Amino acid sequence: MSLCGFDCRHTHLKSDDYLKSSLRHGIGKIIGQAGLSSQNRNLFLTTLAELLDKEYRSKITPSAKKNLLNTLRILYGSRNRDDLWKQELKNLYGFAKNAWEKNENDCRQRDRQMANNLLWLMSSKFKNQKIIVWAHNYHIMKDYSEVSTKNDNNNVGNLMGEILSRRLSKKIYSIGFSSYSGKYMPDACFGNYKKRQAVKRPSSKSLESAIAVHNNLFALLPLREALSERKFIASALFHNHPQRVRWSRIYDAIFFIKKMKGLSRCK
Repeated sequence: MSLCGFDCRHTHLKSDDYLKSSLRHGIGKIIGQAGLSSQNRNLFLTTLAELLDKEYRSKITPSAKKNLLNTLRILYGSRNRDDLWKQELKNLYGFAKNAWEKNENDCRQRDRQMANNLLWLMSSKFKNQKIIVWAHNYHIMKDYSEVSTKNDNNNVGNLMGEILSRRLSKKIYSIGFSSYSGKYMPDACFGNYKKRQAVKRPSSKSLESAIAVHNNLFALLPLREALSERKFIASALFHNHPQRVRWSRIYDAIFFIKKMKGLSRCK
C-alpha cells in the first residue's frame, strides 16, 4: 500500500516536519533553472515562505501576491516533463488562491485543486490502481445542491466529489460517515486536536436512531439501489446537523459508527 496526500494545503505537523523543507529545496532548484532575475527570485521565495508558514494568516502585499502567481505560471510553462514537480507548481497556485481569495464559505479553489491532484495521481502515479481517498464528508459529496444553503451555493458543482463524479461516474464509490453518540473534533482541519465536542442524540426519526436501536456498533448502508431517491433524516454531512434530503444523490453509501471517538495523532 502506498500513502500520499492530495490536498493543496501544506499544513499541520507532518508538513512542518518534512514537506515544507523539501518543497523549498525543490522549488529553489527549479527557479535556478528558469533564469529569473535575483530580485524576482528573492521576492518569490520570501512570499512563498510566508504563505507556507502562515497560509490564511499570511500578510502579503498585493504586488507580492501577483509576483508569486505570475512566477508560478512561468515556472509551470517552462517545465517540459509532466512530473510531480510540475503538478506541485499547479498545486501551489491553487494553494495560494485558496489562502488569499477564500471567504468563510468558499471552498471552490481548494476543491478544484484537490480534484485536479487526484485525477493527476490516477493518470500518472497510480494508473489503473485502486485508490482509497480519506476526506471530510463535505468534500466527497456527489451533488451539493441537495444540501446547500444560500450562504454557500457558490460551491455547488465545484466540490471535489462533484467534479470527480462528473469525470468518473460509477468508477467511484463515495461513502459518508455518520454517528449516534460520542465526540468529534470540530477544529481538526485547523490543526486543533484538543477541542472535542459531543455528538448530540439524534432525532428518533433519524437514520442514526433507526440503526442504533438494533445495537449495531457499525453498519454500512448502501444507497444506490436500496434507498434511491428516498428522502430521510441523517447527519451525514456534519455532526449535529440533521437534514432530510435524498442522500443517495450525495453518497453511494453511509457508514454508521455508534460511538465516535474523534481523531488521535499518530506518534
